[in-house]
Amino acid sequence: MFVAGGSRKTYNAYSRPVGLLPPVLRGVVVRLVRMPKKPSLYNTRADGCWMCGNPNVEEHHILPSSRRPISDREGLTIFLCHLHHQGPMGVHHDKGFDRWLRADAQRRWEEREGVTDDPDHDEFRNVFYVSYL
Repeated sequence: MFVAGGSRKTYNAYSRPVGLLPPVLRGVVVRLVRMPKKPSLYNTRADGCWMCGNPNVEEHHILPSSRRPISDREGLTIFLCHLHHQGPMGVHHDKGFDRWLRADAQRRWEEREGVTDDPDHDEFRNVFYVSYL
């Protein structure tokens, strides 16, 4: 979402410096306004690791990097200890766990949004552009 106003760095809708804008948009200054984050569908940082309860946690974005802003905004994050995040048993090395986590996150998101009766998962696809179920 973009709002008129000034800041030290100004960007357009394509995250380019304003000087590189097409002539039609020059003179219009916009700044990025971050959307509020929804709470995680799984746990909070204070709860510790979702798998083992270890208090030293790292935030894992359940959706891939291109969808990270949407993942943040919709609460598709989980807090894991280093072992379960990037260790040999972690989500970054265990593709089965990664696929299960994405499908489970989709189920939880659909339950929270009240779209459990959608067999084609169109609501999830409209927001995240993909379905894991």
